[in-house]
Amino acid sequence: RSTILVELKTDGNTDALNFAPGDHVGIFPENSPELVDGLLKHLPDAPPLNQSLHLESLSDSSQEEKKWQADERIPACTLTQALTYFIDVTTPPSQSLLRKLSKVAGQEEDRKRLEALA
Repeated sequence: RSTILVELKTDGNTDALNFAPGDHVGIFPENSPELVDGLLKHLPDAPPLNQSLHLESLSDSSQEEKKWQADERIPACTLTQALTYFIDVTTPPSQSLLRKLSKVAGQEEDRKRLEALA
């Protein structure tokens, strides 16, 4: 892991900034439009490109009834915006994600391949 010095100009408006020496800021570059377009072409049932979406996840808690909860990491946006600005599509998926994908795969061949990769 490397450290890079990035200086941000605030034009004197620092009211919303509350950083102290040693604090860290995450900077996430956007994914290339070509890569995002390539992914979208492989999603035959994707929603319309101008439709706003809100990500929800099913609670994992075994003590409470499972329910859908809004995911606060990604704001409401289009699928194109999510793939461009909020989702890392260049890092290989984790084994845990591959196992989850294998459980929802529609084709038996795909399910087996995902399980083997996991």
